[in-house]
Amino acid sequence: MLAEAQQRERWNHTAQLLALLHNIHRDPEKSRELAPRDFHPFAEPLEIPKISGKDLSILRDVFVKHKDK
Repeated sequence: MLAEAQQRERWNHTAQLLALLHNIHRDPEKSRELAPRDFHPFAEPLEIPKISGKDLSILRDVFVKHKDK
């Protein structure tokens, strides 16, 4: 328990530094800003909501120009 808590604390520090270094040196046109969570091996992955095909068809109807219209 204590060893894992120490590892987590050390990774919190390291992940902060890695995120800072990445964001300072990144090219805004080529890469996105990263958070410490992106570098932390103990961080829980974020849940990305699933998009159904029906939702996408609505977007297609709104944003895609059809040649027959």
